[in-house]
This record gives sequence, structure tokens and C-alpha cells, in this order.
Amino acid sequence: LMLVQEEHARDWRRWAARLFASAVVLISVLTLAASYGWGLGIEVSLQEPLGRALLARMPAPSALAFLALGLAVLLVDIEVRGARPAEFLCFGAALISLLALVAYVFSFVSVFEIANRRPLAFHTVLLLLVLAFGILTARPRRGLMSLATDPGVAGVMVRRLLPAAVGIPVLVGWLVAEGERGGMYPRGLNLSYYAISIILVFGGLIWLTAGSLRRIDIRRQEVETQVRGLNTEL
Repeated sequence: LMLVQEEHARDWRRWAARLFASAVVLISVLTLAASYGWGLGIEVSLQEPLGRALLARMPAPSALAFLALGLAVLLVDIEVRGARPAEFLCFGAALISLLALVAYVFSFVSVFEIANRRPLAFHTVLLLLVLAFGILTARPRRGLMSLATDPGVAGVMVRRLLPAAVGIPVLVGWLVAEGERGGMYPRGLNLSYYAISIILVFGGLIWLTAGSLRRIDIRRQEVETQVRGLNTEL
């Protein structure tokens, strides 16, 4: 990612980035194949007692996330009819990491109910999220990221509502789950409380955002009126 951070990087940096990203993709594919019994024996044999404490093969969710991120680096400058495949691959990797992060927040070991599969380590989850965000921001003026970096009304809305759409459901869900664990209400009411809390929080956030956008629009209209007045005087 550092090699292709500059949009017009030198050719040798681009080829080196493609080589490294291809290695990541290859390792991920072989790891996924090994997870389902089609492996070629790429696991590293660890000596005891380290071998008992740490399995060499990465978990299948980690391999999926690395596969998506490796492909995203390879396709970072590719556009198909105005869409950037790298963005959707980053969103896929971020979704896998967010699923694991939500599982940690809700005190579960893993959301992947697959036999003989290990969950993502907590630090791995955080680093995968950072890497996905880094690939998205490598080209901030193109694709969907151009909306997030737009100085206008659209950019303001995305920057305010998107983090809330990710963080608020997790926080509210954790609070509801903690209330259920604490015996504050019966188990059957947790979904009702969750739905009501989400409605209230997002309703308030939408009102606040609408008020901010209205103030921005009023300032824009005032500036346009002043410009029209100056043009009339000229």
C-alpha cells in the first residue's frame, strides 16, 4: 500500500506493489484451500512448545480478509464504468473484521460457527480495519471516497452519518445485551429495546444533521444574494 500510495508512482514501485500483493493473494488462496481439505502443505511446522500454543495456519476469516485486501491493492487504480472494485473489496474485508469486532464487543469468541476454525485475534481485527481504511483513502478523490471528502453538503452528510451508522448500532446493542445480562428486563424484550433505541438515536441524529445542513444552505443563499448584489452594482 505504501508503494502505491502516490497515484502517479514510478513504474518500479507499481510492479513491486503488484508482486507483494500477488503473494498475499496466493497465500490467502492456498490457506483457504487448506482450510477445506485441499491444502498443499504450506503451513509452517512450529517446534514445541510453541506449536501447542500457536497454530501456524491463519483462520479462514483472516485469509478471506487478506485475499480481498490483496486484490484491492492490485486493483487500486482500476475503474469499471465509474465504479472502483478496490472499494468494494475493502468493504468486504472491513465487514469481516467488523463482524469479528462485534463478536468481541458482545463477549462472544467468534461469529463464525465453523468446526475446527479459529477466530480472528483482536489485534488482527483492528489492523485489518486500519489497512482497509488506508486502501480506501489511497485515492480520496475517486469513486465513493470522493463523496466522503467532498467539502460540500454531500460530504458533510457522509462524514456525520456513516460513522454513526457503524458505531451506534454496536454501542446500543452492547448496552441492551448488558441490560439483559444484568437482569434489568426479560430476554424477550431485548429486541424491542434495541429497535426503540436505534429509532430514537438515529432520529435525533437525523434532526441534528438536517439542522446543520439547513444552516449551511442558508449561508450559501446569503452569499449568493451578496454576489448578485455586487454583480448588479458592477
